[in-house]
Amino acid sequence: MSERLARSSRVFLLGVIVACGIEVLTDWSSTLTEINNIRANIRHKGENYVGILGKPSQTALGARDNAELARLSDGLWGDDDAAALRYYDLHGNLVYEHFSPKYAPIWNAHKATYDHLMDRDVAGMLSNHAAYKARVAGSRYRDFAQTWTDTMQRLAAMVSTPAPPPPQLDAVLWQDRLRDENHGRDDKTTWAIGVLDDGAVVVAFDMRATNDAIRGKYLKGLGIVAFFVGLIVVQNILARRDKLRLLDLQTRYAGAKKALREALPHAPLERDGFRIAGALEQAEGPVDGMAWSVAEAGKRAIVMVVDPDGDGIDAAAVGLHMVKTFKARAEAGIASLDEEVAALGAATADIPLTRPIGIAIASIDLETGAWEARLTAFGQIRALGATSPSPAPSKEIPDGIVGPVASCSGTLERGTSLLVFCAGLGEKEASLEADALAKYLERAHASATPLPVTDAATWARGRTPALAENDIVVVAISRRSA
Repeated sequence: MSERLARSSRVFLLGVIVACGIEVLTDWSSTLTEINNIRANIRHKGENYVGILGKPSQTALGARDNAELARLSDGLWGDDDAAALRYYDLHGNLVYEHFSPKYAPIWNAHKATYDHLMDRDVAGMLSNHAAYKARVAGSRYRDFAQTWTDTMQRLAAMVSTPAPPPPQLDAVLWQDRLRDENHGRDDKTTWAIGVLDDGAVVVAFDMRATNDAIRGKYLKGLGIVAFFVGLIVVQNILARRDKLRLLDLQTRYAGAKKALREALPHAPLERDGFRIAGALEQAEGPVDGMAWSVAEAGKRAIVMVVDPDGDGIDAAAVGLHMVKTFKARAEAGIASLDEEVAALGAATADIPLTRPIGIAIASIDLETGAWEARLTAFGQIRALGATSPSPAPSKEIPDGIVGPVASCSGTLERGTSLLVFCAGLGEKEASLEADALAKYLERAHASATPLPVTDAATWARGRTPALAENDIVVVAISRRSA
C-alpha cells in the first residue's frame, strides 16, 4: 500500500496542492499583516491628532474663534498625509475647516459626497458614539486585507477566547470604510473623529502615498508567493522523480535478491550419514550478490559459496552465473578444487559488467569423511567437536578471484561438523566473528538434532552491525555419530 501511494500521481498532486496552499496562506498572511501595520500607523496618527487637538481647542470651539483654532492646528500641516481639518459644534454644524493645498483638488472633486459622509459620521458620533462605531465596524465597504483580517478574527474566536482588544478612546472613530458616488469602496481618504465637550474635531488623511506602499506590499507578496510556490513545485517534482527511481531500484533489488534465493538449494543434502545445510541472510538494502550451492560429484559432495566484489544488480548477475556454472561443472565431473577455483574465476569474464569473486569451496568424501577446502578472505572455516583447521595461503591467485586463496584439509569424524562462515568486510574493515558464531551453534543445538544454520545467520547479523550491507552465509557439513 505504501508503495502504491508513493507511486500515485493523484496522491503526489494532492501533496503538492496542500504544500502550496500552506505556503500561500503563510505568505499572504504575512503580507496582509504588513499592510495592516501600514494602515495602523495612519490610524494611530489620526487618533493621536484628534486627542492632541481636542482639549486645547475646547474654549476656542465654544467661542467659535477660528483664528485660535487655526493657530492651534498649525503644526498639523507638517504631516504630509494630513489632508483636512474640521470642527463641528454640538448640533453638527460646521464651525471651521482647512485643507492641505495638495489635497484640495481631491476634496473639491468629491465635495458633495465627502460633505455628506463626514456630516453623517459626526452626527452619529455626537448622538451615540458606541452604537455608531459598531455600525462602521460592520460596514461592507472593505477591501481584501480588511475582509481577511475580520474573517480570521471571527474564525479564531470560534475556537479560542480572543485576546482583549488594545485600549481605544471611546469617543474617537477611525473611519476607513467609505464609499464613493457609485457606492463602491473609496480608498482615497480616511478620517478620524473625536467627540469634544462642545462639538467634534475631524482630521482627514490623504491615502495616496499609503496606497502606493500597500500596492508595493501586494506586489512583493505576490512575488514571494510565486517564487516559493514555484520552488515547492520544482522540489516536489524532482523529489518525486528521485523517489520513483529509488522505488524502481528497490523493485529491481528485490527481484535480484529473490532470484538469488531461488537459485539456492531448497533442502539440505542428506546422504550416507552426512547432512549439508546452509542459510543465506541477505542485507536489508543493497544487493550483495552472495550465493551458495551444493552438488554431488561421484562419491563426493562439493559445497561452494561465492561473493562477487561490490554490490548491485550486476553483482547479483555474477552470483547467479557462478551458481549455474558450478552446477554444470559438477554434472560434468570436478577433477580438483584448484581447477574448480580457476574455472569459476575464468567464468566471471563470460558476462558483461563482470566482477572478480571471493570464493569458498569444500569437497568431502561421503564414504571416508576426508575433506579439503579452498577459501578467500571473505570465508572462514571452523570445526565443531574437533580442532578447527588453519588454512594456509597460496601465492598463486587465479584470474577473476579476489585473493589470496587459502587451503586446508582434514577428516570429518563421526559426530562432528565442519562449518563455513562467509561475509565480506563491513564498515571499518569489520569481519564475521567466526569463533563466536561457532560457539553459538555449539550451544544452540541439542544432541542428535540438525544445526540451526538459519538462526546462526540471523544471530551473526545482530552480532556484527557493521555487516549491515553485507550478505551472510552459514553452511554446516555434519556427520552423524552412528
